[in-house]
Amino acid sequence: MCFSLLAGGGDGYIVIYDVNTAPGPGKRTLPSVGTIALNNKHRHKFSVETVLWYPLDTGLFMSSGADCVLKVWDTNRLKVGRTSHISYIPIVIHFIIIIIY
Repeated sequence: MCFSLLAGGGDGYIVIYDVNTAPGPGKRTLPSVGTIALNNKHRHKFSVETVLWYPLDTGLFMSSGADCVLKVWDTNRLKVGRTSHISYIPIVIHFIIIIIY
């Protein structure tokens, strides 16, 4: 079974990490399997506040940001499927994940 971790950043980045593969020697981060970087024209213009897998299909995930935009992403192509403008900044809930090897 493949497990992935979604992470959003203060600069608009979204990264999908592979939690099945341990970091290489001397590395402290998990390998990424997909990135929505600063050069992606569909990225959030401000911080990403929420990322969430679609519960019935890992081929989709949602993100919302301080730019007041909600996006539904195609995980396989890393392209936006749908964008909705919202009239408020989403409530932020931060989680700390500790992985022990």
